[in-house]
Amino acid sequence: MAEIFLGIGSNIDPEKNIPRALELLKDKVEVLAISSFYRTPALRRPEDPPFFNGAAAVATPKSPRDLKFRVL
Repeated sequence: MAEIFLGIGSNIDPEKNIPRALELLKDKVEVLAISSFYRTPALRRPEDPPFFNGAAAVATPKSPRDLKFRVL
């Protein structure tokens, strides 16, 4: 089992999409911890909505390649 840290963020309906992404992630890997999320402006695109960014620690027996291409 490997412990992996994933960056998670969205500026498209983040109040809906981030919790949904975390729920889907829980179906595929063991979620160990979820950080606080921070609102940050879109860099070099002030007209875009702000991002909500955070991280999750997960445990998985999957290889990095499988995690990237089959889960994420």
